[in-house]
Amino acid sequence: MKKNLFAVMVLTICLFSCGNKTKEKKEVVIKPSETEVSGDMDGCFKVVDREYKAIKDGFYDIITIDIERTEKELPFTLNGRELCSFSHDLFAANVQVGFGIEFLDENGNVLDKVSANASGLSGSYDSDECVSLVKLKPGGKGTIRFTIDDSARDAVSFRITTAFQENEASENSDLSSSEPIDDSENTDVISEAGSEDWDELLNSYEEYVDKYISYVKKAAKGDMSALSEYPALMDKATEFSEKMENAQSDMSASQWARYLKITNKMTKAAAEMQ
Repeated sequence: MKKNLFAVMVLTICLFSCGNKTKEKKEVVIKPSETEVSGDMDGCFKVVDREYKAIKDGFYDIITIDIERTEKELPFTLNGRELCSFSHDLFAANVQVGFGIEFLDENGNVLDKVSANASGLSGSYDSDECVSLVKLKPGGKGTIRFTIDDSARDAVSFRITTAFQENEASENSDLSSSEPIDDSENTDVISEAGSEDWDELLNSYEEYVDKYISYVKKAAKGDMSALSEYPALMDKATEFSEKMENAQSDMSASQWARYLKITNKMTKAAAEMQ
């Protein structure tokens, strides 16, 4: 997954260095084939029944689906465990949740889909939205976003799926406590596991992303001097890729969420220069 994120970074650099332009694509307008959300959390959510239109967000076409929480109880309880999306698939002590989508043609055939238990770039557009939806009280409303691939451009309808997975806390995990865990976002947690300070690594990574954004802005303006920065950026990308591989089993959920947000900041900045 981490290698894929850095592949996205390399791709965006190449696109702007070469002055590549995105071709105009067919507009996507779809309606829910059924309002009840299916899957592991069947009946706990429903789709607001209306027409949905994909919008351009940089490189991506994004569809935003309105979801409403029903009165039906969720099929799990936290019991002191941390709630996170399937994007945080490196943690053993949590309840993982996810939302997926199936794009359908006029005959109800599946043209493309995003699995509810997919992780990283293969999942929903923003993994935090999955957690926010699950935290809704009955009657509450939220949204979930997905990217539209070319294979789904002929879709006329869609349906939303859900998934969850309960993982047992390890004996050494402080998440196995019966004390409730604050689900509010906290990006300042420092992992005590492993041999490195992952927060320090994330700080360095964010500094690198800021330099990357500066490079993309120069390249987008046709500044040829930016090409001299390319080798150093690629070397640093390789270095961060290796370090993130090593961090896989040690970073906390909040640290991993921060990593994803920093990377998303990078790709969005590149897209805005288009």
